[in-house]
Amino acid sequence: NGIMEKNNEGYNQVVSTLYAAVLKAGIKQESITRTRNKTAAEYIEPGLDAVVQGKKIDFKFKNTLPNKLIIFANVMDNKLMVYIVGKKQDNVKNDLKVEVEQKYEPPIINVENQDLMPGEKRLVSPGKEGVKVSVYMTTIKDNGQTVKKFIYSDKYEAIEAVVQIGPNTKWDGRNIK
Repeated sequence: NGIMEKNNEGYNQVVSTLYAAVLKAGIKQESITRTRNKTAAEYIEPGLDAVVQGKKIDFKFKNTLPNKLIIFANVMDNKLMVYIVGKKQDNVKNDLKVEVEQKYEPPIINVENQDLMPGEKRLVSPGKEGVKVSVYMTTIKDNGQTVKKFIYSDKYEAIEAVVQIGPNTKWDGRNIK
């Protein structure tokens, strides 16, 4: 819809899905050009997102596998599925794992509202937690051997919470004006 196109979220969902599929296919990280979101996206795990924006920000990758690839995309039950299809070298299964390394509480912005009673507080926006994640590739070989490899880390900013407070409300032991 128009709102999604205005802020590129629809495109970012598609490119994030493609990015995760490219990683899972085993494309080498150094042959991928990707820009992440500043804050964690709602539609995919943090660390697996990608952003596109007109001609300014693009997502690119070079096939580093020995065979040609075909990209299939399909929408099923309101979910976008992206498949990278090609000939496997070995009988292996790749899987991506995102591990949260650290969480950051959102800062709180207090805004005085004269319509509220002294001491009354009203949450306007809950904000959003920031997070630092590490992304790993887990490869399971046909002999059952599992190899876990660190790929990269990403850090996403917290979004501030907004609280309206009544006049002369004490907050953290002091009056807020």
